[in-house]
Amino acid sequence: MTTSQFMPIYFKVVRTTDSAMYYIDLNWTTEQFINIMREKVINDFDLENAEFVDTAQELIIGIAAEDAPALRPTNRTIRDYYGIRIYHSAFYIRPIPLIVAMDIEPEEQIPDLPQDRACVICLNQERNLLFMPCNHLCACAECGLNPTIRVCPVCRTVFNSRAVVYV
Repeated sequence: MTTSQFMPIYFKVVRTTDSAMYYIDLNWTTEQFINIMREKVINDFDLENAEFVDTAQELIIGIAAEDAPALRPTNRTIRDYYGIRIYHSAFYIRPIPLIVAMDIEPEEQIPDLPQDRACVICLNQERNLLFMPCNHLCACAECGLNPTIRVCPVCRTVFNSRAVVYV
């Protein structure tokens, strides 16, 4: 059985001056480390969610250490993964905002139009605008007559005229 070896390690929230020291067990797997320490830093730094920057990887030139990839859960121990670098390391904490789920039912978002008749831009209204010379009937007049639309949304052909089609 392996004995615990706790060691003080500094943790810093990226692009802030917020930091703290925690004791970590060098015999934790990276997966255990992520699960245990994520809860601590989320509570202590009042974050919604967080990931740890993988400071063991070689950094790409021109990339700040804070922007390195996230540490991934593995079965390797912290001691094995970081080697002697762990004695000279600190961990960056990268906050991750939680995506708030919308309380809108899918049926409320998009009307019940058959997909072959819905505008390819907004998906809310029926197609009634023809782009020429490609002759794609693919947008509603509201979207297709927008002056920022300069190419057909289907084939990207620059059109020279548009026509509203009444069915």
